[in-house]
Order: sequence, then structure tokens, then C-alpha cells
Amino acid sequence: MQDKDPLYKDIMKNAIKAVSQDSRFEPVDLSELEDLEVTVTILLRSKPVSFSSPQELLNKLNPGKDGVILNIGDNSATYLPDVWNSIPNKIKFLSSLSEKAGLDPDDWKRANIQIYKTILLEDNPKLYAIHNKGFYPASKNKLNNMLENMLKLEEKLPIQAMVVPHAGLQYSGKTAASAYSKINPDNYDKVIVLGPSHEPMKQDMASPGVDLVVTPLGELCVKNIKFIDTKAHDKEHSVKMQLIFIQKILPDAEIYPILVSPKADVKEVAKQVLKLIDDKTLLVVSSDLSHYHSDDEARKIDKNTIKNILKLNTSKEIDACGDAAIKVLLLIANKLNLQPKLVSYTNSGKVSNDLNRVVGYASIVFLK
Repeated sequence: MQDKDPLYKDIMKNAIKAVSQDSRFEPVDLSELEDLEVTVTILLRSKPVSFSSPQELLNKLNPGKDGVILNIGDNSATYLPDVWNSIPNKIKFLSSLSEKAGLDPDDWKRANIQIYKTILLEDNPKLYAIHNKGFYPASKNKLNNMLENMLKLEEKLPIQAMVVPHAGLQYSGKTAASAYSKINPDNYDKVIVLGPSHEPMKQDMASPGVDLVVTPLGELCVKNIKFIDTKAHDKEHSVKMQLIFIQKILPDAEIYPILVSPKADVKEVAKQVLKLIDDKTLLVVSSDLSHYHSDDEARKIDKNTIKNILKLNTSKEIDACGDAAIKVLLLIANKLNLQPKLVSYTNSGKVSNDLNRVVGYASIVFLK
């Protein structure tokens, strides 16, 4: 389903079609116009569902979450995720969708099926534009090419969580990419990103309170927890630096961007984050390591920090800007019996050639 006209024309055309050309209902009468409620829903990018049997298709559908597009030849129709509320049974849902497309009820078994997520367009849509100055190119093509060059073909690992750096892409991008390259995209439909707030926060953890993130690569649908701090997110880059990698690798995943206060009660934060984690969740902790030491000193400090992380030790010092977020991950890793593995380590001196004042970067994955 591709847009062919300006957005306002598509909205007008689809609204008229919905009230006058749906074969399942009588056309709307003029007397009913005053009672109509109009909402506009943005359909995010759809992806095809491959299946070899009707049961396999049924197993792949997520009621309440997936919008579904069905088509055979010139006959096509879609149901938004909200329709699951009135037709919760998967077979009845698909049979009804087949009829909406002008097909027989059982034709869904041989149809082409796509699924998608949606965002409700409100009177004041919330767009969270990422501040990219100095961190990565504002050009879509340049950023895309940069990411593709960094994301190499690597052996895929059963990763549940990872620690990755968040400096400018030219400094720490390759280190972060070394972990992201080991992700199998088919294994995830949710990503939780924990990043440190470099400014004071009133709460231990907070979401941005928006529905949509805009980067040079396009739009990302995001989810929020109950704690909101839009101002903190607006100023902070730690979470934003991970979103471009996630957008490239897992464009259809649900994303929870969460800032963690340096003074957070890490046990309480870990408890809240654990509630969001399931088998198809990737937990990303965004953190650099030591800051502004000489190359030799930084390597010694970072070696000790990495050792403590690999031992899942929350009682030892974690010399990192995201120390609280890392400790949250370590508590979760202990709870879920995850196994940490160092993927790569370097520091900013490799790029800047200034070995007197460096920032450490490491990628550590936590395997199921």
C-alpha cells in the first residue's frame, strides 16, 4: 500500500471510500454525518508474512498489535490493529478481512499477507526530532552509507542485552556496530534502550513522552513508560545514538527509549525494566567508559571496569557515564542467567590521535 497522492487527498479519498464503498455495510446516509467520528491513523512500514500453512500464519499474528493487509490480485483490504477489539478470533478476523476485500471467507489461506504497526495522528502530533549535529550526518544517504559500512556480516549470537557506546559515530560507531552486527533481526520485536542522563533528573527513569522519533533515516514509533521527562530527553544524546542503529537493523520493533538518572535506585529500575522483557526483547544499555585520561591510564581503568561487568559484579566500581544503567543491566543479567562476552574495545585516541585525553568505548553482549 503505497501513497500515490498528496496526504490530504489520500485521507479524503479513503474517508469517502470507507463510508460509501465498503461492501459489508450500507453507505452512510446524510442524516448520519453528525454522528460520525473521524480519526487518522499512520500506517508504518509493512512487512510480508511468509507461511506454508494456515496454522503457521495464525501463529505469526499478534492480536491487538498487528494491522493486517490482505490481497489476491486486484482485491485487497486492510484492518487496523483496533479491529482486533471487535474480532479477537484470528480465523474470524482473517475471514472478515477476506470478505472486505471482496473475496470468499477462506481466501485468506492463499492470500498475500502483510503486517504493520500504526500511530494515531492527533491534533498535535508529537514528533521527537533527534539532535544530530556533531554526532552523525544529517543527510539520509550519508548516514545510511556510514552505517552500512560499519555493520559487517558477522556470526549471529543469541543476544538478550548489550552495552554499547554513544559518542559521535566517527568515534565509537565501529565499536557499537561490532555488537549490533551480531543481532539476528528475526529474533526481536521489542527494544528497550537505557541511557544515562548527563543532566540532573527528577525521577529515577523516564521516557520522552512522545509517540514518534524522527531521524535522517525516517520515522520510528516509540513507546513510553509511565514516568515522563521530555526536557531531559530533548537535551540528551545517549539514547538517540542507539536509535539510528536500531532503525537500520530493527525498523519494525517496538522501542522504549528510557533515560536513567545517575542517582537512580538501580534495583527499583531493574524491577521495572524486567516487567517489559520477554523472549523477543533486546535490552540496549548506552554508555561510554572512562573519560579524559591518558591512553595508558584509560586502558587500565577500562580493563577493570570491563572485568567487573563480565563478572556481573554490581558491588564494584563501574567507571562509566552510564554506570547506573549498566548496574541495572547487571542485576537483570543475574536474574535471567545471561552470559556476558566482550566483543570489542577501543578509545577515542584511535580517531583523534590525541592520546593524552581519551574516552573509552566497549561493546559487551549478554547471551541467553
